[in-house]
Amino acid sequence: MTSSLSKWITRLFKKKKLEFKNEKCSTFPLGKLPFLAVQEVIRNMDIQEGIRLALTSRKMRSNVKYSRIPVEYLAVVMNDDFSYIAARESGVIFFCGPKLDKKYKKIKKDKYIKRSELEPWLNPTLSTLQNTQNILVQIQNTIKCDRWGLVIELKCVQTTIRDVLNISDFETLYLFEGKLEEEDMNYLMENVKEDRGLHIMEAEIPENYYHENMLKFSDINYEDARFIKIEHLLAIEYNYIIRIGKNNLTLSDINTFLNYWVISKYDLFKIMTINIARETELNLDILFDGLVVLKGFRFGWASWFAVKSIKWRETPILCIELKSDQIFLNAYSKSERPVTEDRKVDDEPYESEFQILKVLEKKKDLEETMRIEENNERKLEIEKEIEELDLQLLEKGVRMEQGRHVFGSV
Repeated sequence: MTSSLSKWITRLFKKKKLEFKNEKCSTFPLGKLPFLAVQEVIRNMDIQEGIRLALTSRKMRSNVKYSRIPVEYLAVVMNDDFSYIAARESGVIFFCGPKLDKKYKKIKKDKYIKRSELEPWLNPTLSTLQNTQNILVQIQNTIKCDRWGLVIELKCVQTTIRDVLNISDFETLYLFEGKLEEEDMNYLMENVKEDRGLHIMEAEIPENYYHENMLKFSDINYEDARFIKIEHLLAIEYNYIIRIGKNNLTLSDINTFLNYWVISKYDLFKIMTINIARETELNLDILFDGLVVLKGFRFGWASWFAVKSIKWRETPILCIELKSDQIFLNAYSKSERPVTEDRKVDDEPYESEFQILKVLEKKKDLEETMRIEENNERKLEIEKEIEELDLQLLEKGVRMEQGRHVFGSV
């Protein structure tokens, strides 16, 4: 789950104002055209045009289905009688809750498909939850969309978490506002699949809650993460994105985790952010204690780098960016070209930083060996090896600033 998709879900939940446009009805005799011509016309339609066409007859639904109108992502927003389904790129909203037609009765049809229009896909004897599930299935069977997320507004949903999660096999679950009891959290931890995303936003979670699966999911965002302990971090395996919001972790805890990252036998994550309190002083001596790090510069700002000691790991380079209230961690492969979301540009792979860090690791090992070595002749040999490594670092453009190794400049 990309951060841009997460931001869209958040904006969607916040019910931002949308623009409404008048729709002109067409009287073009589409049904009289050959199928290939009909298919070409349908493929150039917006999703709302395609869905409305599919609702006119079985034949037209079949035509739309086999034309495969693409939709990047759907969000199913559960809010009882105000539930709806939204398509990301087009901004089209499908009204599933029975009260939405009344609330927006004066809205023109352009971006909103009202519940009354979806009657062929509704069953008046079923609940809003069941009808929403049916509408989702119908949409998925009519257009081309393999990715969708489930959004639950906790304070407005009267059904249980268990019932709502049974709606379908979502990609990411978003929980907004309200309170999650221990029973709810246990159900989430034990029933959401490991390769799915879990985002809990603006929701109250028992502060002392503990479950071994808290950080097992592929895409995680806990806005209030005060329940996260160091033992959770040390249990991470093969995650993709982890966002830890407000928490009680100390710099020593984060240092312990960074040292664990270096020696771990497998990749832990691709992207990770950890919030820190603004009043917390970013003491680098505590944060980087025991680590071999290099300060480097890319994209006009400074970053810190560390490497993984295990040769067979896919992402052996860790880029650490320090902000006033967050620590950003990104794991890269040696050939990967780093990209920043804001600048939309990429840069050369971190191969130079990687090679420097390996030299620094070797130097650290030699210094530790010399510290405990009792044979003076061997000490002289080690000292000579360290001098050769210092020369290599100098040739690579590495310098010392405030007792730390630095490479490059802004």
